[in-house]
Amino acid sequence: MALSYEHGHEIEYDEELGWFYSDTQEKVYGEDTKPRPCAHCGRICEEEDACLGLLPGVKSACCGHGSRADSFILFANGFEIRGFEIIE
Repeated sequence: MALSYEHGHEIEYDEELGWFYSDTQEKVYGEDTKPRPCAHCGRICEEEDACLGLLPGVKSACCGHGSRADSFILFANGFEIRGFEIIE
């Protein structure tokens, strides 16, 4: 069984079931699924991150959804910072 996170919620993978939330056993992906709010800020993350939005000069970024160690910023020029470096 593989473990990961989706917007701060622990998820598990099973070959027969696919990805599902550890706490509710609901499927993470599929036609009948709804996005869950971020475990940290409570906002729904859809196509663009509800907290970070579209930052100038940033290709992608993630707040870590409550886990600072998982946060990152990937700049358009290829430079990236991860985890606790972001705070500094």
